[in-house]
Amino acid sequence: MDTVGFLTSVASSLTAAVLFSMSQRLKGRLKALQLPPPVRVDETRNSILLVGIGGVGKTSLIKALTHDLAAEPDTIGPFKFYKHVEELGNEPSGIKRTNLYFADYPWQNLTDLIGRFLLEQKQPYCPLRYGFLNSLIMVVDVTESPKYPGEIFPKAQNFSQKRVEDNLKEWNSQSIQAILGLFTRPQLKYICLFINKVDLLVGYDEAMENEIKEAHLPLMRELKEASDGVRFECLLGSAARDLKIGELKNALRCVRGTETA
Repeated sequence: MDTVGFLTSVASSLTAAVLFSMSQRLKGRLKALQLPPPVRVDETRNSILLVGIGGVGKTSLIKALTHDLAAEPDTIGPFKFYKHVEELGNEPSGIKRTNLYFADYPWQNLTDLIGRFLLEQKQPYCPLRYGFLNSLIMVVDVTESPKYPGEIFPKAQNFSQKRVEDNLKEWNSQSIQAILGLFTRPQLKYICLFINKVDLLVGYDEAMENEIKEAHLPLMRELKEASDGVRFECLLGSAARDLKIGELKNALRCVRGTETA
């Protein structure tokens, strides 16, 4: 082979190698667009979506669940993502820890939420990856919403019926079905209705707890019917006072996300 032929052969081989490398990187990129964040073989994940109208305490609930009052989202965008790692100890399954991914959407427009959810699917290794969402926490509250951030509310003798009606109006049958449309089965494993801020009720006791549950029966009924085959529970608690936070965290720790949709 003459010099020109040899150089041409080398150039062709290098071109083929570069093209192969590029194709492998492209395949990796495409795979990233189809998967949630990777975890180790001795870990699992739980991707959690929190929804609720303004002022119910979604962010406060996340900070209570992570035991980090200064927690800041991992990413800046329409959805605020918080990652928290929980050690599980020596389980028979060999799983040592779980990665909890909390997705908080700060705005209240349901149509916009769904649109932003679709845009998130373009992000590589998105915690909100469709087909991998595992838990839904719907947060409502029992007192009037704050007029400005940081406003301190005085305690009330009873829960606000108007606030209950505001939550029920927002979370009707159609909106619940729309939110659950972001999930797939069997990846959806847990749904919680968290009724927040009961610590602000001076006369809170078992009788009032039953009254609050009865006031939320339409919402509880809708969620129960929609969560057929999925673990559902209603917790009355307080993110500010750690009421029922332990129970909610234990439920989230028990969810095992899957690697394939």
